[in-house]
Amino acid sequence: MRRIPFPGNPNGVFDKPVAGHGSRMAISGTPHFTAPASIAPLRFDIYDPLSLQESLTAAFSLGGSIPPPELAVFIRKLVMFLTNSLERRNGQWEHETWAQTLEADGKSKGYLEILVSALTRQLVSALTRQLVSALTRQLVAAMPAERAVSLWRGDFAQRYGDGSAHDCLSVDISDWDTPGILYGRTAKQCTPEEIAREVWAQMSACLEDGTGAIDDNDIASWFLDPGVKWGAGGVTNDTPLVINTAGSLANRSEAHTAIPNLFLAGDYVRNDIDLATMEGANESARAAVGALLQTAGSPAAPPALYKLHEPPELEPLRRINADRYRAGQPHMLA
Repeated sequence: MRRIPFPGNPNGVFDKPVAGHGSRMAISGTPHFTAPASIAPLRFDIYDPLSLQESLTAAFSLGGSIPPPELAVFIRKLVMFLTNSLERRNGQWEHETWAQTLEADGKSKGYLEILVSALTRQLVSALTRQLVSALTRQLVAAMPAERAVSLWRGDFAQRYGDGSAHDCLSVDISDWDTPGILYGRTAKQCTPEEIAREVWAQMSACLEDGTGAIDDNDIASWFLDPGVKWGAGGVTNDTPLVINTAGSLANRSEAHTAIPNLFLAGDYVRNDIDLATMEGANESARAAVGALLQTAGSPAAPPALYKLHEPPELEPLRRINADRYRAGQPHMLA
């Protein structure tokens, strides 16, 4: 982040992000679960008595909506992942979708909505049944001064727009194929104006808690990513988010290809961060630069490459699982 240029700042954008104080998970028809960014010291503006009560209620109600045997399946799969060897992850789990890994077929509504669907959509905006090139774009809504939450450095109103908006909400629309609650149509079947109203209606259904947390008067204006376009052939996306599909690892190139003078960088390139993320793109770019320097015979030091953190306490179990995989045996918990 220090190498991303920002005028007048030698640290680039490194010290520009503003930390949030907490996060909230809101599912329509259920209590909200609020989590502080840090537990020490406890932020009482995040956890006032009402929000603490609601969060505890949400924790118990969300847990209660998933039958204990199904929750045990999820925990077992999580432990299996943490103790899986890299060989089994790439050779076996790579060929399964998230839904298949969690044995989603026949599970309860709570299991499907919370553990199978909500987790992936919040983390990577991905569809869980069929991870394909996703039409995931942003809707940005500007907000008036009295609703601003100060997540911007400097004067937002002076820097952006006509001065009437003092903050904005950025919303990822991760599902374009399920009918909405306002028009009963999918996002692909709606106009941009209908999408804006549908998004706000869904946010209202999830976030309205009687405290005025969301209000129609909050919208000063809205903006939909111009990469999404409507035409005679339907909806297209000029800048699609490509989600790596199950089983695609073998078909993805390394940063240095078999063509000696062809180097690739991007989150689609094979790297240790196997997600469509900025981190994956950055890691592949480091690998491409290192390969380029080596090929050119440059004395310059190659960029550092990093591996995802693996809990060292579980390394003995991962070694056992690696031996079992090479012997054609299933995971200990399978």
